[in-house]
Amino acid sequence: MKGIDVSNAQGNIDWNKVKADGIEFAIIRLGWGGNAINQDDPKFNQYVTECERIGLPWGAYLYSYALTLDNVDNEIEHSLRVLKGKKPMLGVWFDMEDADHYKQKHGINVYQNRRLITDMCKKYVDGMKKNGYDTGVYASSDYFKNVIYRNELTCPIWLAIWGPSQPSMPCKMWQYTSKGSVSGINGNVDMDIFYGENVTPIPKHAEPTCKITIEKIICKTGSSNDDVKLLQWLLNSKGHNCGDVDGIFGSKTKAAVLNYQRDHIECGIPDGVCGPKTWTSLLS
Repeated sequence: MKGIDVSNAQGNIDWNKVKADGIEFAIIRLGWGGNAINQDDPKFNQYVTECERIGLPWGAYLYSYALTLDNVDNEIEHSLRVLKGKKPMLGVWFDMEDADHYKQKHGINVYQNRRLITDMCKKYVDGMKKNGYDTGVYASSDYFKNVIYRNELTCPIWLAIWGPSQPSMPCKMWQYTSKGSVSGINGNVDMDIFYGENVTPIPKHAEPTCKITIEKIICKTGSSNDDVKLLQWLLNSKGHNCGDVDGIFGSKTKAAVLNYQRDHIECGIPDGVCGPKTWTSLLS
């Protein structure tokens, strides 16, 4: 998928024009540094609301100012506070770079403190995952080669390398330029390619159709149709990852249904079958 990553630096965005220009997702900065309201990105909630209004999948990132592992705990708290009640379908990303030389100014040479930088990345990822968020690390190719011990990361990476015609290493997302031009955005914008599971926005006609026939729709192991696609989209959007939205009710989809049912008492006894009670809960 072709997308953008944005912050309040982009100002007021015309998201209708952005989508019409072929953009398929957005990664939105939730804030920077520790858990202080004045370090929330002032455009985050507005951008998320607009993406959800037009059916554009979104993810979030935090720009880290951590100097110690304890600082990372505070950045996790910051992320959880801002994301409370929201479902970033494309995950949460830890922006580990030193673009403004903050670490250097505070006595940390990142090339000589690889262990610390790597441990901070791992701590943020683990902390967010424990709270139910798919989480990865953003950094430049130089960071992934010479600062972070990439072989120790068990999470996706978002690689920033501008100029080449393809990424220089395996990654789930590639930021390929900082000087993109997109309708609806004034000035340059970062551009990205997402190589992970393709997240399909919910068809505008699907929800009312499903509500009308809800008593007759049963999705279970072996089902293969558009109803299953809608079920998979809903599960993914609510944080119960079932993999690709392919319309095939397999083991991943059954596991996601079971997990959702266990978390929502109104679905009745968890059985891995999506019937009227589960549909009603998913669509509420």
